[in-house]
Amino acid sequence: MLKLTQIVRRDAKNMALDIDVNCLGATAIVFEDDQGMRSAVVDQRTWFSWRADESPHGRHLRWIGTEKLGIWSFAKSGSPCGILSIDPSDRKRLPILTPSRVFSGRRTLFVCYGEDQNILAKTSDIEWNIVASVDFEGRFVFGLGEHLRAEDFPGTPLEVTVACVTEKDELLFVISGCENLWRMNPISRILQQIPFPSDVVPRITALCSVKDDIIFTVNEAGRLVVSAFNPVEQKVSRLGDISYDELFGDASSRRNPGSLVRLHGTTAGTILAVAESNLWSIEGSH
Repeated sequence: MLKLTQIVRRDAKNMALDIDVNCLGATAIVFEDDQGMRSAVVDQRTWFSWRADESPHGRHLRWIGTEKLGIWSFAKSGSPCGILSIDPSDRKRLPILTPSRVFSGRRTLFVCYGEDQNILAKTSDIEWNIVASVDFEGRFVFGLGEHLRAEDFPGTPLEVTVACVTEKDELLFVISGCENLWRMNPISRILQQIPFPSDVVPRITALCSVKDDIIFTVNEAGRLVVSAFNPVEQKVSRLGDISYDELFGDASSRRNPGSLVRLHGTTAGTILAVAESNLWSIEGSH
């Protein structure tokens, strides 16, 4: 079964740039109005506002636990690095440089770094880990680097392409250069492979965990296909598909609309889609 819910409809005067939902179901959105002001809004309450031309790199938003938000993007020349951690009364920059992707659970924050970042990094740098867990103050907890030192590490990991945090505060992720899915538990310091159909892994565009299933999306023939994978039964079940025209809200002539939709899974067990400034929630179950 597939459920598609529109959270925000495109509005030229108040564009939605990014969205996240935490494990309690609270929704946070970054908006930009027609005067160039951006705002981080939680359940219709503004937490923080800034001018887009003063902080052009601040386009993305993720929850940090359930009480703070992280605002970040790849820093441009002259822009401060790191994630800006905010709540209604305080804000500070976490000392974790500039990750390419950020995912948060109840107790930990996962940060991912791109191929260019980890190739240039020293073994003492956080970027060398490719993916790492830090606490909500930005202090290092656990990273992939601890396993990269092993001579028998399978594959040549380059960067995390897709990930989500489960209800158990574990990170499920796909990493280019390696087969299968991966599971990281920073508390138990466990890194484990999850066997997954090899022809599907490179095509996954989003993940989320729902009970015993892993829900994932792929692009197929101009549509977003949503499926469920049961790790125990090693079985993939197709749940349905969604037209990109529906996500964008028009009969678009885009050559590759799938590449223009930004997707990410949430701890709440949903997949969020940003199609220009249309925001959607996708839920899948048997």
